[in-house]
Amino acid sequence: MKKIFILLAGLFLTELTSTAQQITLNGENNSQKEDYVNCWDFKGVSYIEKAITGKISMATDLTTGSWKDLYIKSPWVRLKAGNITLKSRITAEGDKNKYIFVAYIPYFKEGEGDLVELYKYDMPSTGKDVQSISFAVPEKIANDGNPYKILFSIGGDKGEAGLLIDDISIPSTYFSDPSNDCKPLSVSEDAFKDDDEDKVANIDDAYPKDKFRAYDNYYPASGGFGTLMYEDLWPANGDYDFNDLVLGYKFNTVTNASGEIIEIKYTFKVRAIGASYRNGFGFQLDNIPAEIIMAVTGGDFKGDYTKIAGNGAEADMKLANFMVFEDAYRILPSPGGSGVNVGSDGIYVTPKEIEMVIKFMDEDGKFVKLLTSKELNATNFNPYLIINQERGKEVHLPDFVPTEKANFKYFGQSQDNSNPDKGIYYKNKNNLPWGLNVVEEIPYSRDTEDFLHSYPAFGEWVETSGEKTKDWYENKGDYRNLKYLYNIK
Repeated sequence: MKKIFILLAGLFLTELTSTAQQITLNGENNSQKEDYVNCWDFKGVSYIEKAITGKISMATDLTTGSWKDLYIKSPWVRLKAGNITLKSRITAEGDKNKYIFVAYIPYFKEGEGDLVELYKYDMPSTGKDVQSISFAVPEKIANDGNPYKILFSIGGDKGEAGLLIDDISIPSTYFSDPSNDCKPLSVSEDAFKDDDEDKVANIDDAYPKDKFRAYDNYYPASGGFGTLMYEDLWPANGDYDFNDLVLGYKFNTVTNASGEIIEIKYTFKVRAIGASYRNGFGFQLDNIPAEIIMAVTGGDFKGDYTKIAGNGAEADMKLANFMVFEDAYRILPSPGGSGVNVGSDGIYVTPKEIEMVIKFMDEDGKFVKLLTSKELNATNFNPYLIINQERGKEVHLPDFVPTEKANFKYFGQSQDNSNPDKGIYYKNKNNLPWGLNVVEEIPYSRDTEDFLHSYPAFGEWVETSGEKTKDWYENKGDYRNLKYLYNIK
């Protein structure tokens, strides 16, 4: 049940997973026989080499005047909230009155029930532009636990054209049994049981006894840790080993049956400290007002240089900011001297995890505003280092905005080439940053070893703004120089 979202924004990679599945049909797979086996049904439709979004798409025969002659029918599925989407275009200009009729089919003991119309889309009669079609699953059948089929029928006057269709996506979980004549899987009472009455069946509900929570949505997509690395001599370049603070991070966004965010569970793992400074770490949820936060649990802060409001967010901030810890050494103490897990002394300290939960709803169901994953997702996550407990001296990922408590006097100093008027932040004149985010757990440089030597392809990726060597951090070819990397445990 995974949905993956990947975005390249400067130097920021994101992935997102969800327990809510999308059932898809893509002509590019060119596997109509396999689709039949997987319980898709076709009438007057075949896979051909004509493009919509790729080389292969599904093409209908010429329309006959009856929508019953041409169709694509899905397997049995259990529908979720969201939009059904597809792409289509006509095969010849000037053929009029072509349309796509969409219906759902409920299940009865004897098989398919009567069609219930969902949507009708009239194709334009001129031009052969691809039409992106999207419509919502009705609330009354979304998450009700019952099996349905979705029928995509193609109608229109008799003529010399048909339609091309591709990229069908249905928010649902697969519920057909190919080994049993494609009948629905168990259609017993237990299959529809919904103890918390949130319209998500227990079998699909990550929180079957909690009426406010339904789905877990993990980031990164692998479920493992991503990696954050910082240099703390900003605005100077420093030794550029990118190990002054090395953190693992992952989070789980918990949503209700309607896809609204109830809480976000963050886990941070302090892996290494290559600094003499007592650095802190926090993050901002960009564009998210602090006033909608109901409560925060976890974190390590004692008010050394930060003030926390009653709702657990950082005080005196318009946007939601959270202090994870004020001093990295308080989380991962040094075994002696300066630095932890960066040198060649052979002393290894087990990384420590610290958890934090940001709540948008209290336990009684009260909230100021609930957000959807479109309003709050991985792109809003703006983590930053606080240098040596000086609250205004923040180091963010490249081109991520500083908080309103940042001291702007440091911009443009030393090697920093930030230009706030142009939205350029935390990069030097060669486009090199002071903060990095990778959505995998990767090794980091040993103390004083230049990161550009540790990852030879990194420089080209940065200097081309991500156009080349996008996989610079992967363990392949000569992308990693092991003699400069700390022996990851």
